[in-house]
Amino acid sequence: MSQSRCRYYILYIDDFSRQSWVFFLRSKTSAEICAVFREFNTMTELKLSTRISPFGCNNQKGEYDIEEFRSILKESGISFEPAPPYTQHENGVAERMIQTHNAKARAMILDSQLPWSLRAEAINTANYLHAQSPTSANKGVTPSEKLYGSKPTISHLCRFGCKAYRMLPAAQRHGKFASRAETVYMLGYVHDSTSIWRLWNTERQGVIQASNVRFDELVMTATHVESMISDPFEIAKLNTDRSRQVDAHTETSKQADANSPRPTDPSLLAADNVRLNTGRYNLQKRPRAVGHRTWVEEESDSADPVSYQNAVRHPRLGPKWSGAIRDISKKMES
Repeated sequence: MSQSRCRYYILYIDDFSRQSWVFFLRSKTSAEICAVFREFNTMTELKLSTRISPFGCNNQKGEYDIEEFRSILKESGISFEPAPPYTQHENGVAERMIQTHNAKARAMILDSQLPWSLRAEAINTANYLHAQSPTSANKGVTPSEKLYGSKPTISHLCRFGCKAYRMLPAAQRHGKFASRAETVYMLGYVHDSTSIWRLWNTERQGVIQASNVRFDELVMTATHVESMISDPFEIAKLNTDRSRQVDAHTETSKQADANSPRPTDPSLLAADNVRLNTGRYNLQKRPRAVGHRTWVEEESDSADPVSYQNAVRHPRLGPKWSGAIRDISKKMES
């Protein structure tokens, strides 16, 4: 049962654009099903300026096999086209859409670690994201764009279940030095709005809507994963899997380097050697820390070389030392 005490939901899908609408039910009584359909029918006529025709459903012996619902269809001039019993594949679009929404909602709940009573919010968010996502049925066009004729705005999308801070108005603050924000968690969006979000307030244990919100979308790192695992065997297994991934990556890199073709043109070989040996020193044959320490010592102009080899092999002042030694030798010979 969800936070709103709903146990079921109805999914209406537009065959033209694959846009879907979700309505939650507390029961499958004829009165509630008919009330939800009247609401959906009125919304399509007023908002979309169109009429439903025809109406397809799962089977002829389901929730819509009631006289009251058939009379509503007749009054609205909607033809009724149910699928035959035991042929769910005839209504494959709706069946697949329900599975997709359930899978997305389950993944969001597990990732956010929010209570399962918020699964209705997760399903509603999954349905909202479906409208903003390209689909192969529309050849890469989003359902919202194909239905309304304009590309949807996605700059307001946030990670489901991420921590957020709702700015409190002055009337709700408890003094001048009290907190000016409260911690909430992102649940979803308000349709037809890109500046209002649905939020879970842990203190009130309820869902609220707010617009003045700051989100903290932190990526789940490996350290966070380890902190959630209490079993030491699971931590050891996680570290083993990581080492295997690193070894596999290293082996793949070695094979790629061994199999990569080398240039045969002398000019390319010379350019390749220049590229590899360019720089004041070569760090490819020594550890990075050693190279950095050597660089600091050799960059010190105040330290004189202690031997002829150190003077000549100096990475930056070697030519000057060599010239100075040659000049001194010539003067001594003369």
